[in-house]
Amino acid sequence: MLFSIIVPVYNIENWIETCVDSILEQSYEDYEIILVDDGSTDRSGKICDDYRAKYPDKVQVIHKENEGQSIARNIGIGLANGQYLLLVDGDDYIKADTLERLSKVIEENAPDIVLSEGMYRVNDEKIFEEHRFKAKEFKGLSGQEALRKTAGIAINWSPCGKCYKNEFWKKHHFRFVGKRTWEDFQLIDQIVIEAESVAMIPSFYFYRARAGSTTHEIKAQNLIDILDGFDEWKLYLEKNPLIENLKENLQAIHAELLYKTVWGYAFLVEKEYTPEILNRSKQYLYLLNANQSKVCKAVKIMIMICGVKNTAYILSQIKKHRMHIA
Repeated sequence: MLFSIIVPVYNIENWIETCVDSILEQSYEDYEIILVDDGSTDRSGKICDDYRAKYPDKVQVIHKENEGQSIARNIGIGLANGQYLLLVDGDDYIKADTLERLSKVIEENAPDIVLSEGMYRVNDEKIFEEHRFKAKEFKGLSGQEALRKTAGIAINWSPCGKCYKNEFWKKHHFRFVGKRTWEDFQLIDQIVIEAESVAMIPSFYFYRARAGSTTHEIKAQNLIDILDGFDEWKLYLEKNPLIENLKENLQAIHAELLYKTVWGYAFLVEKEYTPEILNRSKQYLYLLNANQSKVCKAVKIMIMICGVKNTAYILSQIKKHRMHIA
C-alpha cells in the first residue's frame, strides 16, 4: 500500500530538513513524498531539489509561484499516486513509526480517515504532548459519530494529523479554498462528516508553534475569511441532516470563534474593515444559543445591554490587554 505525503514548502529553510528526514526515516517504506515549493525566496527550494537528487525514487518536487498553502496542497494532492494521503506542513514532522501504525489500522477495515489521537506541540524546541481522545473508542465509527465525540472535547480543524483515503477524497472533490486563511475551519469538519468510517491511532504529529506562521497572524482578511466560512457552514447545515446533537455541537464551537476571534479582534485589525466585520457578524448571533458556557452567557448579556458594536469593542480591549501581558 502506497502512502502519498504532501508537503507545502514556503520559506522554511530552517525546518524543512527536519520534516523531510522524519518521513525518510519511516520504518514503513512504501511511500512517496511530494514537495510543493510555493515560490520560496530563501534556500527552501534548493533544499527540496537536493532531496530529489538524493532520493529520486521517493521524492518529487514541484516549483510554482507563490499562491498560498491551500493551492500548494491542492496541487500535491492532485499528483498523488498513493491509496492514502497525509498532509504534513513543511515546518512540522512525524514519528518514525507513523506509516507502519497507519498501515496496520488500514489493513483492518480500510477507513476513509484515520485520525491522530492528538498532537505534540513544539514550542522553542520544548515538546508538549496534547492527548485529547481515546483511540480505542473510534473503531468502526462513522464520520458523524467520530466528529460528535471529538467536537465535545477539542477543536480539530487541522488537515494535518490525519490520513485520508485518496479514493474518498477524490470522490467528494474536496479542495482547499485558494488564498484564504482559516480554510481548515470551513473544510475539515465537513470532510470528517462525509466519511463512512473513521479510525484513530495514538498521536504521531509534531506541530511547530512559531511566530510568523499564518496561524498567528490576525488581520482583517482573517476575520472576513471566518465570516465566509460561517456563510458556507450555514448553507451546508441547511442541506445536510446530521445525527442528534452534532449540529448543536458544531454551532457551539462556531460561537466561540465568533466572540473570541471575530469580535475579539474586530477593533484590533485595520479600522476601515471593522464596520463590515461587525455588520456581517450580526446575522450569526443565533450561534450563541448553542453554547452554554459561562463566557458565552456573559457575552449574550453584554450584547443585550451594550449591543454588538460595544461588546466587540470591550472584547477587543480584553484581547489587547492579554496580548500585552503575554
